[in-house]
Amino acid sequence: MTEKEKQEVAAFRFSIIHEFVNGAKPEFGEQEKLLQEKCDKKWDIPCSDRTSIGRSTILRWISLYRERGGDIAALFPKDREDKGKARVYDKDTCLGLIQLRKELPKLPVRIIRDKAKKRGILPADAPADLSTLYRFLNAQGLMGKEPSPAVDRRKFEAEYPNDLWQSDVMHGPKLQVGAERARKVYLIACIDDHTRLITHGEFYVSESLGHPNFGASWETLAMETIIAAFPDWEPFFYRTAAGTELDLVLIRGNRKLAFEFKASTTPHVTKGFWNGLRDLDIEQAWIIAPIDEEYPLRDNITVCPLSELSKITPEPLHSQP
Repeated sequence: MTEKEKQEVAAFRFSIIHEFVNGAKPEFGEQEKLLQEKCDKKWDIPCSDRTSIGRSTILRWISLYRERGGDIAALFPKDREDKGKARVYDKDTCLGLIQLRKELPKLPVRIIRDKAKKRGILPADAPADLSTLYRFLNAQGLMGKEPSPAVDRRKFEAEYPNDLWQSDVMHGPKLQVGAERARKVYLIACIDDHTRLITHGEFYVSESLGHPNFGASWETLAMETIIAAFPDWEPFFYRTAAGTELDLVLIRGNRKLAFEFKASTTPHVTKGFWNGLRDLDIEQAWIIAPIDEEYPLRDNITVCPLSELSKITPEPLHSQP
């Protein structure tokens, strides 16, 4: 506390007691009444967060002032000579507590106290108050939390192109759509995470996946993902004039795999799909749809979600006897 602050505190204290120390001493009843009034009042006390003063404190100020013959210096706050030191602990105890805390930096103060008593660092009849021990350890810089391990906060990025596609919807303005009234539109875009290439972006009048254009976007996403997952297989599209069609055929040597993409949670295939499997003598086929779990449709034909791409594994080709 600076000298100026001490003077402000002393002046405040004198303003509280001046009615008791100047002029005639008030009668006992009047003095008690005046003391109670001052104790009940809220004060703006210099250099303090407190707003009230106790009866014993006022009487102590009066006694100090009178003992010093009316010298206002008696009301100056005194500096603590032991500031920053543990008055309860001697030097050996302090050294023992510091060493114990360094050995057990993560234990709470209560357990530190108990272990100190068990080791004889603190006497068995030491005060049970934990605040004194905490303040001592904190003054030694031994109560701070250990720094957390560094966390890698770099942005995630897929390792290769087509490993991961992301999509997002942005709310757009209201636009005139055909002969209809102005409607709110939404920009829906797909982006390849590694290359940051926007594979598709278009404004729609609905942000739901039920939009008729969603099927085309789903087929593109699923097809590119499957092709990337089978880099050693050559991709083809199969269609005939009679309407036989397979969305994706993968060929490697004499082996053929087929994929059909359906943007429905209840996918159904047409006759053209079955004709295509027969025409090309397909070994295994998958129907890729936005469902939760895979399930078999027929022998060697499975309905599978794109999220379980790891399960799309062609069975080994059995040799002929």
